[in-house]
Amino acid sequence: MNIASIGMGMVADAHIVAIKSSKNGFNLRGALRCDPAKKTNLSGENTTKAFDCILDLYQVKSTDFVVLVTPPIAQRKTFETLVVAGKPILMEKPIERNIPVAVQND
Repeated sequence: MNIASIGMGMVADAHIVAIKSSKNGFNLRGALRCDPAKKTNLSGENTTKAFDCILDLYQVKSTDFVVLVTPPIAQRKTFETLVVAGKPILMEKPIERNIPVAVQND
């Protein structure tokens, strides 16, 4: 299964280590990184692509699954883009517990 990760903070590092160390056929194929140092480190890996924007990740048909580990306030637009792309998503945190609050945070 080809996995992409969006959000590269401390929590994301745990997900990336789990994906990379899995012996169950999981491949970290792409990541959208905000931290330039982490993006540089990722670029040196021959099977993982560092994406600059969500639309680049959206267009990669080989991505089977996306792990979304960004702060809740930043998730709504990314979530909507991934849903339109038909990508299954694991969200580390919910957007919000109710729709009015989620919309307010947009």
